[in-house]
Amino acid sequence: MKKLIIPALAICLSLAGCSSTGASQDIPEKDILLTANGEAVYQKEFDKISDKYKEKGLTEAEILEGMVLELVTLQKADDFSVSVSEEDVQARYEELLALDQSLFQEKALEQYGSEDAFLEALHYKLVYEETAEQIKSSFSQSFSLNDAVLQERTGDYVSQYANADFEENDMDAADFSQETMHTYADSLLSSLQELYFKVWQYQTASNSELSYVSYDGEPLFQKSDYAISQDSLTLKGKTYDLKELSLAELQDRFGNYFYLSNALSASYGPLNASAVHIPEQDVRALYATLGGDTPVTIQLIVSPLLSLYHDFEGNGVVTSTENGLTTLTYLEPALGIYYEVSAALNDAELEAFFMQCLPYVSAQSSDLVLPEEFQAKVELPDGMLYFNDYTTAESDIAYFSDSARTEQWDMAQVTDYLGVSFTPSYIPAGLTLGKTPYSDTFLSETVNDTMYWTVAYENDSLVFDNFGLFYSDSFSEEYNPLRKTLVIEVSKHKLPQSDVLYQYDATEASTLQSIPLTIGAYQSPYYEGGDQPAGHVPCYVAEFMEQDVGYRVRSENLSQQEFIDVLCSLPVFQEN
Repeated sequence: MKKLIIPALAICLSLAGCSSTGASQDIPEKDILLTANGEAVYQKEFDKISDKYKEKGLTEAEILEGMVLELVTLQKADDFSVSVSEEDVQARYEELLALDQSLFQEKALEQYGSEDAFLEALHYKLVYEETAEQIKSSFSQSFSLNDAVLQERTGDYVSQYANADFEENDMDAADFSQETMHTYADSLLSSLQELYFKVWQYQTASNSELSYVSYDGEPLFQKSDYAISQDSLTLKGKTYDLKELSLAELQDRFGNYFYLSNALSASYGPLNASAVHIPEQDVRALYATLGGDTPVTIQLIVSPLLSLYHDFEGNGVVTSTENGLTTLTYLEPALGIYYEVSAALNDAELEAFFMQCLPYVSAQSSDLVLPEEFQAKVELPDGMLYFNDYTTAESDIAYFSDSARTEQWDMAQVTDYLGVSFTPSYIPAGLTLGKTPYSDTFLSETVNDTMYWTVAYENDSLVFDNFGLFYSDSFSEEYNPLRKTLVIEVSKHKLPQSDVLYQYDATEASTLQSIPLTIGAYQSPYYEGGDQPAGHVPCYVAEFMEQDVGYRVRSENLSQQEFIDVLCSLPVFQEN
């Protein structure tokens, strides 16, 4: 029997001294190293901490950079209406005293000289912490957690335990899974928020006015080349050796930035991975290969410095192909994470692999779609598609009565009933199949990795037989107009029932492999508080009947080409 252990989230806290940001006109220039936006960084403050950080391998310039990052953060406190009272300082002071009064007072007096000086430093520390929290809280405006990856990570962890382990520990497996997922979500959010804050610090520092006074060392915040290989990482002119990692270690140490699931690892072959984490340089790096003769190669560097080196700008997902090998590169400038993945796959396959491993989703996910010109008519080798303008009208309908008898069917039963599968062979990059209960035009839920659909009978007659698949790049409940979605709905003898009616201004019939279809396109406006639309969501829909099965395919925020590729990949068109 195994003892059930929830994965731990380790949090380390340190008390850093911050000096007052008051005027420095009465201080001799030799005692001032530099100024940031007119406020001084003093030699005596540098001397207090330099030995400690030099022992960790930091240069004078790197130590000074850390001091400047703290100072510019304090300077921005007013912008975020941060206020710390004497009562707040005293309360924190008493908390620290309660830990070990005699040892704490000894260390505080040794570092700060007096209790008053310590209380002043504690005040600035609280201001710093509150400012940092304000910045971190804005993370959710730009990013959301990838629920699909969280579910995969949770499943991988929980799978190490057998039913007997839960019984022996008197714990419900579902409760354990839920608690594990919450722990991973907290860890992921904390890690990404911390990166987000540190990038903000570097960006604030780079926009600040630095004036060197007595400091004559190397300039601060200089850009530097970086590179990673199977054996080493080169950063800021230093080379660090990488050490081998197992899959479990890779998942644990890098899962908040790139999660390689058990299933993906197994499907691509043997894993060889090596990595390094250098806390004092605020950097970690991974180099991994999956497979034998033509492996998938993964390179990852996590450091807010990367955003500084790239002027805090990214260029989205970029793919290139050479000698049959496709390479995908991606820099997330708001987090300071650089990815490079290469494999003998096409662009769509490689992007799909990459997005299955990305544990967060950018609100600007549309950056991952190459811009294109919409075409009202698209000619294909085996058909002609006409994209008609349409609008929608909604009505409140009941699919079946409360007295109806319901059953749960799995995919085998659904396929046997319809006589055909409706799972597409192509899914756009970044989209995953929803496993949470779905209750829109069809009713589905996933139990133990098996999806079930609800059907309803009244007087022994089947009255509700809507089936479907829902794909998205985010399953968060928060409203996000830029979320990508794809829904495939089917029913027998008729088009799937829906409380939405698609009304076409004019209908020009499309054909694909001699099957007639009606296809529509619509730019749906969304609003962010004003009277005018903040933007528009591209929506597509296709409806058709074939072999006595009705189909409806609809998407939001997918490109026109992605929608066409999904449509063409349905089994009904593959079999003709």
